[in-house]
Amino acid sequence: MELAQRAGSPFDEAQALEGAARSHVLNGDLEAAMADLRRAVRIYDRIGAAVAFSRPTDGRSGASE
Repeated sequence: MELAQRAGSPFDEAQALEGAARSHVLNGDLEAAMADLRRAVRIYDRIGAAVAFSRPTDGRSGASE
């Protein structure tokens, strides 16, 4: 995330936030996951990117969505 910020790439920053959110979900920290997803959405909105979000899994279903 920091690298994307320093490089001036908001799209990559938002994607990094999505990845962090997935990690938070797997660790059971839904509050942190939602905070990161909200930040990602604000970035996507700001840059006008239309992104289809995938639903993070809890890691137990075995399915990748």
